[in-house]
Amino acid sequence: MNKLAVIILIVLPLAGCFNTELIAPDNAEVQVLSSEKPVAYHKQYRNWYLLWGALPIYVTQPEELIKENNLVEVRAQTKDTVMDAIISIFSVQISLLPQTVVVEGNYAK
Repeated sequence: MNKLAVIILIVLPLAGCFNTELIAPDNAEVQVLSSEKPVAYHKQYRNWYLLWGALPIYVTQPEELIKENNLVEVRAQTKDTVMDAIISIFSVQISLLPQTVVVEGNYAK
């Protein structure tokens, strides 16, 4: 087996196809916040996926948090953290991978 095939076999399981929808709830007036604006609400959590991201098993969409907390100004992002990488080192063998999501915002007045 050549080196390229070995590299592909090692790297392929580390690729993910996560899907977190960064959308607002239906019929809600929500403004997008800049990264500099202070916020009253902050929630960071992990979504979990099987089959390298293809099958969501424990997923909370930002839309749910916006609605539950009555946020009118929001910024949401997905990111890969160091802890996600550490978890993935051990969980990739069973095809379980995390994705960190951060939702921040301000409440309706």
